[in-house]
Amino acid sequence: MSGDCSHPAHAEHYYSNEKLPGIFKLFDFDAMYPIFDRLTSLLRIDDILRLRRTCSTLKTSLSRLHDTKWNINKSLRRFFNDPQEFRSLQAKHDMLISGVFAAAFFSRDDNQIGSDMIIFLHGETAFRELKSYLINKAGYQIEPKRQPPQDISKPEMFGFGEVSSDSEVQPLVKYESCPTPELSYCRVMVVITRRSPSLTFLNGNVHTAAMNIIAWNKAYSLFPAVTYIDKCTYSLVYLSQGSDQLLKQCASLGWKTQVEVWPEEKAGNFGLKGKRHVVDRYTWVIPLDCSDIQPSKSPDFVLSLGEFEVVVEEDGDFMFTNIDMGGYKRFTSDEMSSPVLRYRYPMVEAGFFHDIQRQLDQHAAIEFLKLPIGERPRKLLQHPKMKIPKDFKRPKTWRYADEDLPGWFERWKQRKDAMRAAGAETLSDFLEERQGAQLRPWGSKSEMHMHK
Repeated sequence: MSGDCSHPAHAEHYYSNEKLPGIFKLFDFDAMYPIFDRLTSLLRIDDILRLRRTCSTLKTSLSRLHDTKWNINKSLRRFFNDPQEFRSLQAKHDMLISGVFAAAFFSRDDNQIGSDMIIFLHGETAFRELKSYLINKAGYQIEPKRQPPQDISKPEMFGFGEVSSDSEVQPLVKYESCPTPELSYCRVMVVITRRSPSLTFLNGNVHTAAMNIIAWNKAYSLFPAVTYIDKCTYSLVYLSQGSDQLLKQCASLGWKTQVEVWPEEKAGNFGLKGKRHVVDRYTWVIPLDCSDIQPSKSPDFVLSLGEFEVVVEEDGDFMFTNIDMGGYKRFTSDEMSSPVLRYRYPMVEAGFFHDIQRQLDQHAAIEFLKLPIGERPRKLLQHPKMKIPKDFKRPKTWRYADEDLPGWFERWKQRKDAMRAAGAETLSDFLEERQGAQLRPWGSKSEMHMHK
């Protein structure tokens, strides 16, 4: 079942469970586990992903493989003697792992896990604790100072290209060590972000095969179909004469580089166009074994609700051969913050967070009005989107809106589905087509019932 860039098969054509071919019943995890285990051990990752798309029964059954075939602690042991201890520290500061390590983890290829790992974290406190752990407990040492990578092709940076140019990223600190005899060295690349690690990750990568991240409890692949079924990667930067090392690196890891989706296909079928969330119908999510891990205080939706947009650039000729390279793709994402949000979220224009700005502003105004008149920050009351001063202390009665976001998000999706079904491009058009229907602010429960 080898992949082919020109003829990808991504549509999910489900059999009904009643018409399930008899041979598929051998994949019953509970009733046929010895056979299931043997069969799945012979399957390539692209075979597993294809089988998951045939019927709901196989999708559920093959999801059980996550517990047995993707062992994060085994993979991390190349870098850390005590993976659980590292993951507890990762959870404490919501660090994200990326690079070749993350890509190889999804493909179950221990030979490709390699010796380089990228860790995204926010803030000096998190960095100091990670640095102390790496040096004092994991056997690492500070790598001799050298010039930072000047191009995006350095193998240790695998797909991350904004180290020296993105003002939101502080200089990388690199460590070398030999924690296991199998490798000559291990290097951890630490990206200290000025804003959220997920935002820096989304905006900084240069091709789609690198769009994989591992949190403390789950692993996320944003483009699994093209990456692991079609064995393709799509460029997120304009290819030029200086792209040779990047292209060689992708080829050496088994990916064919594409610039455009073939005309016969629709980019939307791949998740390669338009607005997306970190967790949506295109994303492959693997739950990880969290035994003996001290959990994060941040809920999963802080990462999963994050938004990004894949923008297709239509201009430009290939600099070296004058061949028209067509439209490469790039990501756009900004950061959502509010006085009534504990966390920061990647957001895009006209997406979920953009659409709930009014509700958040109203929520913030209510919280400010709870304060005694003399303690109310006037500028913030007039402009709730302004950044709160560092010396402003929220009272115990302050109510955050983060816990409301998952419910709001479900209602927002229902509204979008209803608008799409009605052929309305804007909310005002939708309301007009409802012929005067009194639609309350969609943060309320009443609208949810109207869509049922």
